[in-house]
Formats: sequence, structure tokens, C-alpha cells
Amino acid sequence: MVSDIEHLHGEPKRLFGIVQDVSEKVRYEQRLLQAANADPLTGLANRAAYNAHMARLTATDAASIGLLLVDVDRLKQVNDILGHATGDLLLKGVASRLDERLGKRGKVFRLGGDEFSVVLDAPANARVMRSLARHLIEYIGRPLEVAGSTINPTITVGGAISEGEMDAATLSQNADFALYHAKETRRGSYVQYEPSLRSRIAHRIQIVREVELALTEHRMVPHYQPIVSCADGQVWAFEALVRMQRPDGSVVSAAQFHEAFTDSSVSHHITTCMLDHVATDICKWMDRGLSFGRVGINVSASDFMRGDLESRIVGAFASRGIPLDKLVLEVTETVFLQGLEDTVATTLQRLRKRGLAVALDDFGTGYASLTHLRSLPVDIIKIDKSFIDTMLVDESSLAIVELVLNLARKLDMKVTAEGVESHRQAMCLLEMGCTTLQGYLFNKPMDREHVGSYLSASKPHCTENSGESRTGLLLFG
Repeated sequence: MVSDIEHLHGEPKRLFGIVQDVSEKVRYEQRLLQAANADPLTGLANRAAYNAHMARLTATDAASIGLLLVDVDRLKQVNDILGHATGDLLLKGVASRLDERLGKRGKVFRLGGDEFSVVLDAPANARVMRSLARHLIEYIGRPLEVAGSTINPTITVGGAISEGEMDAATLSQNADFALYHAKETRRGSYVQYEPSLRSRIAHRIQIVREVELALTEHRMVPHYQPIVSCADGQVWAFEALVRMQRPDGSVVSAAQFHEAFTDSSVSHHITTCMLDHVATDICKWMDRGLSFGRVGINVSASDFMRGDLESRIVGAFASRGIPLDKLVLEVTETVFLQGLEDTVATTLQRLRKRGLAVALDDFGTGYASLTHLRSLPVDIIKIDKSFIDTMLVDESSLAIVELVLNLARKLDMKVTAEGVESHRQAMCLLEMGCTTLQGYLFNKPMDREHVGSYLSASKPHCTENSGESRTGLLLFG
């Protein structure tokens, strides 16, 4: 308002002024402020608002600030397969469920892409955060109707609590460490930050770098472990197990660099490398007229995510004139627990039509194995070594082995018992009707040069184990 006063005989008589309505300007400024602090897709507060909120909380020395970082799993696959519009609807659905379930316990922000944050009202404690995170994972995982498709969203969550005079950047970094660890090791679950995570993550990064260098220098090679038929004692197949040759010539098993498999790019390249090596070795064995049955190759979730597994197998084997019925694809139950069941089943069905067999590896260690046997194309069940180790002393392990063997017979599937290391184990499995056996009793994994001499032997003999007589038992023949 601009005004002036009229004076008459030195006395103020009138007030003249111009009144301007600025309510629209105020509303416009409020809209600008809201736009600057709100995510346009989900309507949640955005990263700028998150940064400001965290700065305010830490500046006021709020006690025990709880922070959850939430990552929406497989958003890229949804975008690639169903389109970005569907991906956007998925993000809106997740945002709505997060906001709805959190209620007045804190505030939800969308940081961008597939990542959200949840800042809990102080004071926070680890038990409450763990309970809330698991509740959010379960609630958001319910089926969501999106653009005519039913999606089961999954989220991975990392959490951290401020300690002392911790600043916002350190708290966010701690939660990010926890989220990274969860995504690399237990996707679809919750991990709480602890100081040891930093060293564990640093170790994993170092292992990944070593494996990447070994791939570049062609030091990732297969070793082959025989799988023996209970019917005649002959080699029924081999399993190709990846090994890393160190620059000093030593060879290490996959157990010593298993962290590298959590990196999807590295895992994908390892499979490609193994396919090429195995195809080359099979060519040589076929040229020598050796009877090796089939060769099993392990594949991971990342091999199915890329959508190119079939073309890579055909490129490695069919291009060399190797019939694909020489190959067994070994998949673990964890592959099916990544939300890829339909993709995995479709890919395996196509490959089986080409002659490949499918083995469900480490059977019994997951929580939905029976469901997978019903819904997935599986030809062979591989009973996990943990059950074979204890079946002679633990009745529950023995009962599980018997159950699997009976179930396989009714489903017309073969069974391979993994980790057979003693004659007693072999005899027990033989009496129960197991189809094939694999383990140190028959041979440890061997390099390609030793496979030929092994196959040239008339019968596969049991190796010495725990002082047992090598000649005391020829199970077969």
C-alpha cells in the first residue's frame, strides 16, 4: 500500500492511498517454493527438502535420528519390459504405500530415480527401526495393479541412527553403506548399519576388482567335478566350477571370491567366460571320442535379467557344432526369489526345447522349493551337501533326503546328491534309490587336462577319504 496525507491549516484531514492485492503474488511464491521442494511424480518432498530437513534436525542436536534409505528393486527391468509409464506408476504406488504406512512416525522423501528416504521422528532405536523396515517391506510387497499388469513390488532397505553430534552427511553415508550391503548380499531385506560394514564393503570392492582383473587377463577357468551314475558307475556328467588363477599360479575356488558374484556385471561376464571355456573343452573331448555325458554350468539371476542367456549359449555351443543336449543349466533357488520367476521359467522352457536339461541346485536350503518344483521346468534336483553331511547322524536330514527322493520319483525327475564324501553315505543313498552322486569320494574338481585321463579309465574309482580303503568299495559295476 502506497499512501499520502492531505493537510489543511496544518491539520491532517485525509489519507490518500493505493491498495494493491498481493495475494496472488504470495500464492505464486508459495507454489514456487512447493515446486522447488516437491517431487513432481509422486508428490512427496524431494531431495532438496530432505537435505534441508536433515540439516535442521542435526543443527538442533535432535537425539537419535533414525534414517531409512529405500531402494525399489528391478525398476529398470520394469521400464525395459513394460515401459517407463508403467515404471512411473510403480514408483507412485510405492510412494503412496510408504507414506500411508509411515503415518505420523516420520516423513518420506523421494531422493530421485528408484530411491526414497524415511526420516523417523526422534528418538529412534534399532529395534523399532528393524520392525518398521520389515513391515514396510512386507506391505509394499503386496500385489499392485499397474496399467493392466500385476506387479509384486520389492524394496531393499538400509538404516542408520545418529550418534552423538553426528552430522547429516555422516548419517546419510552410514545408511547408504547399509543399503549398499543389503542390495549386494540380501536384496529385498533390511540391513542396519554397523561400523564393521565399512571394512566388509571395502573387502568386497577389492574382491570385485581382483575378479575383474582376472577376467581381463583370462585367468578365470573351469574345473570339472564328475557326477557318477548309480546304475552303472559310469560318469553321467561333469559340473563346471569356476576357479581363479592368481598371478603366482595358485588356484582359488569360488568360495574365496563369492562376493564378486553379487556384482551383476561381473557375474554376467563370468558366465560368458565359462560358456566359452566349456564349449572349447567339450569340442576337444568330442574330437577324442570321450564319453562325458553332459556338462553342468551354473547361471545366476543376472544372466536372466539381461535377457540374452539363450543367445549366449547358442553362440558358444551351436556355433561350434555342439548339440545343446550336452549341457545342464544349474540354477539355485535364490534365482527364483529375485522376483524373476516368470522370466526364468520362460527362458528355461525355450532352452529345454533345444535339448538342455535344468538342475535345481542346493535344493532344500530355500523356503519355497516345493512351489518351484511345481511351477518351474526342472529335470534334476541336486540335494544340498548340508543334508548329505548330516543324514547319517540326524534323523531330520535323513527324512528330508528320503522325501526328496520319493518326490522326484513321482515327478519323474533325476536326483543328484552333492557332497558325498564317505562310502557309508554312498551306500545309504544307493539303497534309497538316488540317481547320481557327486563329491570328493569320487573325485575333486579337476582341470581340463586331467578330465581326459579320468575319462580314459575303465571305471571311476572312489578316492581315498578319511582313511577309508580305496579298494574296499567299488559301489558300481
